[in-house]
Amino acid sequence: MGLINNDNKYLTAESFGFKINASAATLKKKQVWTIEHDSTAEDTVYIRSHLGRYLSGDKRGNVTCESEEKGNDEKFTLEYDTPGHWAFRNKTHGYYFGGSEDNLKCYEKQPGPNEWWTVHLGVHPQVNIRSVNRRRYARLATGAREIHVDTVIPWGEETLITLEFRQGKYAVKTCDNYYLSRDGSLCKRPSEDTLFTIEIKSGANAGLALKDRTGRYMTAVGTGTMQSKNKS
Repeated sequence: MGLINNDNKYLTAESFGFKINASAATLKKKQVWTIEHDSTAEDTVYIRSHLGRYLSGDKRGNVTCESEEKGNDEKFTLEYDTPGHWAFRNKTHGYYFGGSEDNLKCYEKQPGPNEWWTVHLGVHPQVNIRSVNRRRYARLATGAREIHVDTVIPWGEETLITLEFRQGKYAVKTCDNYYLSRDGSLCKRPSEDTLFTIEIKSGANAGLALKDRTGRYMTAVGTGTMQSKNKS
């Protein structure tokens, strides 16, 4: 994924000297980061650059991205705010990662504007969506004009979903160019009700969650209709 700071710039890992900054205007190879889960601690993640090096924060607040190994200084926890931004808190030292340009630190005890990041997925926008709970894939139910999570094998264009990055959030678009609304209906044009923020969950049921503007998460209800329902 790409991480965009308060100045609308992407976190970048330079190829020379393993230097990092937040100065790029677009998402390219040097701006792609991978979030890795810790298999032993559900609240712990590691942030890896395209060079295979891990983001680290020390007790003085200094940030580097040179480590090839995952140690205590490389452990982070994720937090989310209401608009859907992410904050990365160094688990060992308790400081939040943030900053701008070449001035990136793990220094703040509480996240301010410079410590909140917008997430831009660095994957192909056309995907299959699988419910971890139901173990089924989403598909366009043409007759019902809904998205149903009821398919064992994702096959055909009706199971192809586009995740469209808009205004720092995501819209879920079907193969016939309709947008999923939070109430489960499909709309021809995007609106606030078709925009979702994303969160990730570690552990045995690791996955990605979509949250609407009211704080409710997308799920599959009844016979499998995708819509926002639960607040957890």
